[in-house]
Amino acid sequence: MKVILVILHTLLSLTLALPIDNDRIVYPDYKIIEEIVDRFGDYERDPKSLFDDPNLLKSENATAAYLIDDEADTKYEYGTFYQGDMILKDDQMDIINSLRPVNDQAEFNDDSDLGTRTGILWAGYRWPKNSKGTVIVPYVIDSHDFNTFDELKILFAMLDIEKYTCIQFVPRSSERNYVHIHSGVGCNSHLGRQGGRQLISLQRKGCMSRGTIIHELIHALGYDHMQNHNDRDKYVYILWDNIVETQKNNFQKVSPYLFSNFGTQYDFYSVMHYEPYAFSKNGKPTVVPKDSKFNKIIGQRNALSSGDAERINNMYKCYS
Repeated sequence: MKVILVILHTLLSLTLALPIDNDRIVYPDYKIIEEIVDRFGDYERDPKSLFDDPNLLKSENATAAYLIDDEADTKYEYGTFYQGDMILKDDQMDIINSLRPVNDQAEFNDDSDLGTRTGILWAGYRWPKNSKGTVIVPYVIDSHDFNTFDELKILFAMLDIEKYTCIQFVPRSSERNYVHIHSGVGCNSHLGRQGGRQLISLQRKGCMSRGTIIHELIHALGYDHMQNHNDRDKYVYILWDNIVETQKNNFQKVSPYLFSNFGTQYDFYSVMHYEPYAFSKNGKPTVVPKDSKFNKIIGQRNALSSGDAERINNMYKCYS
């Protein structure tokens, strides 16, 4: 017990020492260690062994996984899928392609909220609530691909989302619809609930920072990228001449008839925002905030932003 208290005290001290210079990033507090120990300590309820030895001091593993975060390498998010890292079903792609693309000059002359849309509107692609109003997302973590330390990183990312939303990730038992997290090629996810098993790829090299894991989990919940916001030209410049020619489609604004920001504003702090050099062909920026104070903020992969949490809660009507 004394060792546990020392570890928790050290964790608290380090957490308080984090260089928080704004109130937009939601940094998890040290009590999350207690949550992970309590939640996954019952091996009968959760048959997946998170530790090689059940008698091992679990809090030491949890503390290490919490404190030692991989450096995000967002190039692994910039793949060949929709907007780089989102896998769409055929019907999703057909509907998106059937609508007039929204380019960087086009605007909607509508007084509604059509200018604030980037989260999927189709209710059929959302995860269901239980009788208590909690959104349940069953998951499987491929134990052949990840070690104990990796699994803990994934679980911490899940708990970060759970802490500020009505989402709960639960180990799959026999549910038909679930996410299967594996180490594939790059970092990518399906957009929203697909039905049956749907993959989230977290390549062990490059995709294991907490923010990157949160990013891909949020795609699975149904939200895409902030800079594709239909109103983005008020906030960022898209430098088209610096973008790889075949990747310019990844910067198209999304159709306001398919996606929504659910009443929230453009969020430079979002874990769902591209970093400044996304898909650059020449090492020069492709996305530049009009307000230069956000130049080093966009593309952060440290934690959920308060805006990210608000959008999830609004999308799933968590408190209604």
